[in-house]
Amino acid sequence: MSFKVSVIVPVFNSELYLNRCFESLREQTLTDIEIIFVDDGSTDKSADILRGLVKADKRVKLITQSNKGTGTARNAGIRSAKGEYITFMDSDDTAHKEMLNSLFNKATFENDIVVCGHQEIKLNQTIKKHSFETNYNAKDYFSDIVSLDKPSAVWAKIYHRDLFLNPKCMFSERTRNNEDNATLLKLLYFSKSVTFIADAFYNWFRTEGSKSQSINVLRITESINVMGWRKNFLTENGAAKDYEKAFLKSVLRTITVRLNNIYKFTTGNESNRLLCHLYRTLYQSKLLNENTLKVIKQNFPSDYWSLLYRASEHSKMIDVNSFVKLFPKVDVDIAKYNSELGIDARIISLVKNIEKVGVLDLYIYGVGETWLMLEKYIPSTHCIKGFIDKKFEKSATKKSNEFTLNEAFSVMEDPCTIVVASFSQVEQITEQILMVAKDLNRTPRITCFFEAAPKLQGSVNG
Repeated sequence: MSFKVSVIVPVFNSELYLNRCFESLREQTLTDIEIIFVDDGSTDKSADILRGLVKADKRVKLITQSNKGTGTARNAGIRSAKGEYITFMDSDDTAHKEMLNSLFNKATFENDIVVCGHQEIKLNQTIKKHSFETNYNAKDYFSDIVSLDKPSAVWAKIYHRDLFLNPKCMFSERTRNNEDNATLLKLLYFSKSVTFIADAFYNWFRTEGSKSQSINVLRITESINVMGWRKNFLTENGAAKDYEKAFLKSVLRTITVRLNNIYKFTTGNESNRLLCHLYRTLYQSKLLNENTLKVIKQNFPSDYWSLLYRASEHSKMIDVNSFVKLFPKVDVDIAKYNSELGIDARIISLVKNIEKVGVLDLYIYGVGETWLMLEKYIPSTHCIKGFIDKKFEKSATKKSNEFTLNEAFSVMEDPCTIVVASFSQVEQITEQILMVAKDLNRTPRITCFFEAAPKLQGSVNG
């Protein structure tokens, strides 16, 4: 018996979410589907629930295996699938009832892969919707997946089953984490046609305590290894040069996520142990070297200085110090000098740029940690007229000097300066300001800490 779509759902200890996931599949308006649950050695009540679902719906198939990881579970589902197209779901997620019908109807126009939008849900509230613009194309998407600007998850898509006849498109069984990162890249590369649906049909639940939020030695090692596999794949297929910047951006994102997880979920000796392992693994991977760091510094200066500054804070550890030595000595000296003073080099850079602008009325975009560090260094000659932040859109108690970006433009008097008080999102915020300013025919001065850190060399030398 064949089906239009096979839905493959790996399961590991998902007793709290399985019924919710299944109900969203049972309610699909496309009924000619099979639902393949692969129990990856669950130790909770997942197996009992799955056996009940098999009895409740004849379209449900259950595969059981010892705990071997998500990639192995998905491969088992692929080998068992009878559908013309294959899709994947995570066991704690759900799908809009029109998702499979819309994806399949679009796929019948000779498309190997069809991608729909998705929404992130946390504590049962949508926190972000991801959709596609009308002129978005397969080349844009491939670049965004290389850079990790878009999630490299295999869900929210359907794939023609013939793609998996290519062994390279099967999931790696050498890793238990980040298997999506490598596999989706290959599926997109080998597909003949990729198209998109704007609707956010897939519901991605950001579950507290989920695997994506955990941190340990294995997870660090495998995330760096997957970056290496992605690099090798691009190189072997002659695409490394075209996507060099995008790939390096993905490396920076991966490092940032791992560092943030270490700082958030660990303390003391455990934190130091994981930091050493991260920097040692990075150093051994050779993903970063003199040439790639030059590219990063030129194209992603905020990430470059952030990476160096955070490493310099722990440079007394042997493994971290080896990593720091990959950077030019003059930049290392800048970071270490300001670290010893207890001052972030980026903060000084931002203050210097504020002084250089000359306009005394300031609007601060961002009221998070960067602003808390920056506040005491703002020159007394400057006047802070207001604060801009996205969170003010939903604030019912915001103060008279707190604005959304559009509100700020309505009260600003030229000339004015917007200070981007952010390190991790400086490029995105700057682009947003420029876009809104263009629509409103305004020309504000924007200052951030781009390219400012080298100006501190004088401090180091004297």
